[in-house]
Amino acid sequence: MIQRPHRERLHIARVHGAVQSAVTRGELPPLAAVACECGAAAAAYHHDDYGRPLAVRALCNPCHRSWHKLHGGAPVPAAEAENRRDPTTWDAVAVERANRALAAGRS
Repeated sequence: MIQRPHRERLHIARVHGAVQSAVTRGELPPLAAVACECGAAAAAYHHDDYGRPLAVRALCNPCHRSWHKLHGGAPVPAAEAENRRDPTTWDAVAVERANRALAAGRS
């Protein structure tokens, strides 16, 4: 497995922190309250594009592994993710707020 550059890992950590903060603030529901696209209990929020921190989908572990097996380890580019948008993607005013915070260097 090839390790990502430090700057990219730092950005991903900030994005994950933004999701956790959104859950704490109530902008995203806790995973315990969300079902996966297959109907099973969700285990993780998955990013199709780290450039959109709160555009996530709740996936169970088997679906999350399957997604990465089909699409590889890295999230898809923003343009492709936009084309595959679905109603299970959480995306609202919170996305803009998180993007502004990340641009300003906060998480």
